[in-house]
This record gives sequence, structure tokens and C-alpha cells, in this order.
Amino acid sequence: MGCANSRDHPKNADLVKLKKKYETDAIKNAKLLNIWVIGGNKTKTLQLAEMISKQQNYMLITEDLLLQKEMASDTERSSIVREILDDKGVICPGVVLDLVVETILEKLDEIKGVVFHGIPRNREQALHLQRLVGAASLVIYCELKGESLRMALTDEGEEPSTIKSKVDHFQKSVLQFSKHKTTMTVDGEKDPMELIEDCLEKIVEQENGIKLSP
Repeated sequence: MGCANSRDHPKNADLVKLKKKYETDAIKNAKLLNIWVIGGNKTKTLQLAEMISKQQNYMLITEDLLLQKEMASDTERSSIVREILDDKGVICPGVVLDLVVETILEKLDEIKGVVFHGIPRNREQALHLQRLVGAASLVIYCELKGESLRMALTDEGEEPSTIKSKVDHFQKSVLQFSKHKTTMTVDGEKDPMELIEDCLEKIVEQENGIKLSP
């Protein structure tokens, strides 16, 4: 998976040189439940993802958690990651997926599911993620509309053209993700506490489906 995005830091080229080839058949054969929680309000979607992880005893994977874990190590890769983040750069999505695979493999015998938040970023990363760890079992989309979505995606001081570009990109990504055969759309305006019961019910349905599959 490439690192051609204009927002990527030039040091990502050094990270790519350190990439390894992982054997991920063990992950796919484990038939983990892969839950993606997406939506415009990052605070609420993260809260929902954390609640699902805790209630179901699933591993929670976010880009922030992956990068914190990486920077706590003492490796050449962690040093480069730290430099990129200190420069407010963006880590190449392919490198992020390496961290995903490593994290899951470390705990593979202890987990029955994974909750992803903030990953995948886009369609390309989504396709690559599924090739590595298996298909998404359920996409939970916390939907916001109109002004609510615009406000959720806006950072202080941003130009209108930048805001529009972010909204357009988000809507395009969500449209691609929502084509997944198992998508659950919930009201992103609601408190996660109001959503968790329905989400857990849907997740249990997916768990039961996996148990019944050959």
C-alpha cells in the first residue's frame, strides 16, 4: 500500500523501507469479529467504540493507541514515527496497517474480536485492511447531517474551502463504507449510552453467525 498522499511526511519513505511482510492467515483463520465504528463526531464515535470494546471484551484499535504504543518502544521505526508526529505529519496508512497486524498477532490467542476506530481512513486502506485481517463483520455508522456534520469536521481557523473539502471527502468515504453488506446506521447526534444496547444486539447477531459458519 503506497504513501502518495500529499499530507504524508517525507520521512514516511524511510518507514516504508522498514516495512515487513506479515503472514496474516492466522488472523483470518481465527474468524475474529471486525467492527468498524465511523462517523463525523470523533469524540462520540470513540466513546461508542470504547464501550463496545469493554462490553464485548474486544480489542480496541485506534491510530492514536497504535502510535502511542509504537513510540513507547525503542526502535528505528519508533524514532521516525516520533519525528513525523513532532512535525505534525501524517503516518502513511500502509505503515499504520503494519502496526494493526503486529498488535493483533501479539494478542491473537486472547481475543475474539476487534473494534476499529479511525481506521480505515479511506477505501484503499479499507480494502487492504480486509485483505490482512478479514472482512469487516459490521460497520456502525454514526450519522450526522448538514450543519452538524460540518461543525464536527471543522477545526478552528479553517478556511471555508478546506472545510468543504473535508466534508466532501468524509461523505465520499462513508458512501463507500456504507455499501458494505452489513452496515448499521445510527443517529450520531445521540449520546453513545443511548446507542450501545442496539449496537451490542447487532454484534451478538454477527457473533452467532460466525459460530454457525463452517
